[in-house]
Amino acid sequence: MKTHDGREGFTIIELLVVIGILALLVGLLLPALSGAQKKSLKNSEMNSLRQIGLGWNLYANSSQDKLLPGYLQDLVQADWRVSYDFMDGSTMPAALAQAWTWRLLPYLDYNHKMVHGYRDEPDFNPTLLNRDNVINMPEIADEALAIAEQPAFGYNAYYCGGWWEMEGDVPRYRFYDATVADDKYVNVVVRSVSTIRRSSDLIIFCSSARLPGDGIYRKFPNDIPGSHVVVPPYLGDVQQWASSWGNPGGAEGFGPSADVAQHQSPDTGPPTLTWGELDPNTLRTKIETTPPIGRYNALAATLYADGHTDTNKPGALMDMRKWIDSAPSGFFRHR
Repeated sequence: MKTHDGREGFTIIELLVVIGILALLVGLLLPALSGAQKKSLKNSEMNSLRQIGLGWNLYANSSQDKLLPGYLQDLVQADWRVSYDFMDGSTMPAALAQAWTWRLLPYLDYNHKMVHGYRDEPDFNPTLLNRDNVINMPEIADEALAIAEQPAFGYNAYYCGGWWEMEGDVPRYRFYDATVADDKYVNVVVRSVSTIRRSSDLIIFCSSARLPGDGIYRKFPNDIPGSHVVVPPYLGDVQQWASSWGNPGGAEGFGPSADVAQHQSPDTGPPTLTWGELDPNTLRTKIETTPPIGRYNALAATLYADGHTDTNKPGALMDMRKWIDSAPSGFFRHR
């Protein structure tokens, strides 16, 4: 059309058509851009996990084949007369060295982004993390503690390296006296690389977070606070989480025929979860715990003892043989 002064112009209808086409194109492009961003973030996460696996192996190589301890209570550190340093060589408070994170960071060139990169935070100068600043500056202390206790990946700490606490005057790791039926003892904690029998199946690190009890989860925020420990479906004989898919080792209550229900036993404590739906993406908890979670694409990033990585739905991680190297079945439990 022509305007009143003779110049060419667009009609209202033509403008609306153009705007509609642009809106349609934007609508088509946004999911693709979002998907590309998620894929990029997931690739970065997996690369960090591989580097952590290399650092974990370097630790063992420099420690006479011994695995990185999963947790070292400050009292155990004192009993063993061990201490750990920040990048500048200053000694870190024992409370920070309890979780595995700061004890492994020297083998990662103190690159805290490898364990804390999921957080959308301003660049942080790791050289500020030294003993004086941690003691005297609350904001630095908070950052150091967050790196220690809320990394992107949880360690299979109870069953790899051991969760060490004082029992009276003796340092012991959790489950050192684990038993199964007929009071038979079984060694459920692997403490050296050379004794791992199924390295391609044993989970070492997995993306994890602390979740409140009584919840059903399918997706997680990308910045959900992580946890330094990841737990299997059963910790000892206490159920931690369940997926509504799978029947590991022929376990009663986890097969397709089971009804969705809760069962309370005075002997076992928290309710047992049973499922009937086939949904490998669903994770449910009844108690506060730290199960595997998936950032970016709802799949948990997983590192195995042989160094390979994978992404898994919760249902694929219910097999207890993935968590306990000596577990004889997928539904293994112990006292």
